[in-house]
Amino acid sequence: WVTAAGIGLCAHELTGRRDAGVAIGVIAAMTPWIFVLGRVGWEALSFPAVLSFAFWLFLKGARQAHQQLLSLSGILFGLSLYTYTTARLVVPLTILGLCLAHARSIPTRQMVLRFGVPLVLMALPLVAQIAMNPRPILWRFEALSLTQRMAQAGTAAILSQAVENHLSYFSPVFLFLNGDANLRHGTGRGVLLWCLAPLLISGLVALWRRRREPAAQSAAMGLLCAPAGAALLATQHPHAIRSIGAVVFWLCLAALG
Repeated sequence: WVTAAGIGLCAHELTGRRDAGVAIGVIAAMTPWIFVLGRVGWEALSFPAVLSFAFWLFLKGARQAHQQLLSLSGILFGLSLYTYTTARLVVPLTILGLCLAHARSIPTRQMVLRFGVPLVLMALPLVAQIAMNPRPILWRFEALSLTQRMAQAGTAAILSQAVENHLSYFSPVFLFLNGDANLRHGTGRGVLLWCLAPLLISGLVALWRRRREPAAQSAAMGLLCAPAGAALLATQHPHAIRSIGAVVFWLCLAALG
């Protein structure tokens, strides 16, 4: 319910409509991607929960030019780095996308001082730990990464596989038909509800029409970056848990529809 509430707030902020926020929040609570993982208490679900509130605060702070909200957003984005391993790549990429989207709407000084400083302060313990003793934090990624498993294949083959893995997370087969092949991670069906399909299509149209708006650009950037952490691993794809952060942006897209 925490994740659903955060996603509902994001939907409200993107659309400016309270009914859209409530509807998407209710749908989020019933979405297999969230519900299945939540019922067994997977730690990965803490990632979209924190990410959704961080994204909402950033959008709201940017729209209202509210410095305190931007600071709270920076704190939550920093906190999200500790929630799940793939967040350590997805979150920096998402933040980069947000900064690019709002480069003109938020003054650089305000972005750095009000958003960047709290973010860096929150991330410092993790960065320090990686600098002093990276093995406990990075060993899992090193063991499963494409660069490790495909070391003999060459750079071109690794990049090609990473792109193929990344694109698999946007497949209708994953989203609506089969989902994650591992039944520990899902129901054996799509990770999103069928009723969202027309909303996502109309959401893409709305996203294109609003393509010059920083908020719409932010949602698009978040969606594109969300599978990055999972795509670099040489394991089963698509993987519902490692890409769990994407659910925030898929439902935001549905809200735009």
